[in-house]
Amino acid sequence: MKHFNVIATMVVASVALVLTGCNRGGLPNMVKIRGTVTYNGQPLTQGTVVYVPQGAEGRQARGEIQPDGSYVLTSLKDGDGAQQGDYVITVVSLKPHPGEPTTREEIERTGGRIVRESAIPDKYSNPATSGLADNVTKKHPGTKDIALTD
Repeated sequence: MKHFNVIATMVVASVALVLTGCNRGGLPNMVKIRGTVTYNGQPLTQGTVVYVPQGAEGRQARGEIQPDGSYVLTSLKDGDGAQQGDYVITVVSLKPHPGEPTTREEIERTGGRIVRESAIPDKYSNPATSGLADNVTKKHPGTKDIALTD
């Protein structure tokens, strides 16, 4: 009887793995999104684009801004995009700090108090004030260019 319980447990565990493994491809209702970010007509060379979901459901998506201003959204797996839904978009980009500590010892010596200034107006980093939005549906073109100004 003990042998039967071990086999039954193994079968149940295997079935559970197979059933949960069916969603290994990622989140449901995903749309791949990429784009470019410009600031006063020039490519923004670093920072992060964040899609903040509106409503109770949804998952935040983010994309690191590359030196050419491009970004690709990721929710769960690299480049998987955003789930369908309504989003407010925020952009965060900080100026490099000259002499910014690069080692733990330097950070401890400065007390970790180096404050980096925003490279863009602060309103873009706040979902309540960014003024940026996107409605992601099956018919979304897959690109979202973001133009920031002073």
